[in-house]
Amino acid sequence: MYAGVGMPPRGWVLTLNQHLPEDVAVRSAQAVPPGFSPRFASKKKRYRYDLLLDKVRDPLLCRRTWRIGYDMDMARIEREAQAIVGTHDFAAFRSAGDERAVTVRTIHAVTVTQSDARRFSITIEGSAFLYNMVRILVGTLVDVGRGHLGEGTIARALAGKDRALAGQTAPAHGLTLAAIELDLPEGSGERWPP
Repeated sequence: MYAGVGMPPRGWVLTLNQHLPEDVAVRSAQAVPPGFSPRFASKKKRYRYDLLLDKVRDPLLCRRTWRIGYDMDMARIEREAQAIVGTHDFAAFRSAGDERAVTVRTIHAVTVTQSDARRFSITIEGSAFLYNMVRILVGTLVDVGRGHLGEGTIARALAGKDRALAGQTAPAHGLTLAAIELDLPEGSGERWPP
């Protein structure tokens, strides 16, 4: 039995999923020692932002993608995205409400994937993120891709550390936290399902 919990990981997954709405699910569970905080044990996070290139809304995708109704230059987006990778001060890519003193973050990878003529996604993987950082990065990439902002905007915003140098904030409904890699402490139990 697990200290103070009384239920194995399998029980947590099955029980919680009975009480969650259809669009939310616990996919796995694992026992950890008392006092463990996943917030401070994150090694890497991966966000995916889904976009739809279409002049007309698609009711099946409207709550899961950001519909872009104008022409996009995907090659410009891919070139601009490379400026994000590395360790930088991302002060220009955070919301006004984020008052953290340290704004340096490391981004390990940015990929732009087009699944068909209408749909593409931007995946950003990093060690940590500021408030709305991914949404502002994606909004800036879209602004560059449609020609509203010039190439080199991300590099200039990183250097200037000024939010006014970056592009728009993308809406929340296209964003998904796709994965979190945790540094689990010694004494953690088995994961279910494995």
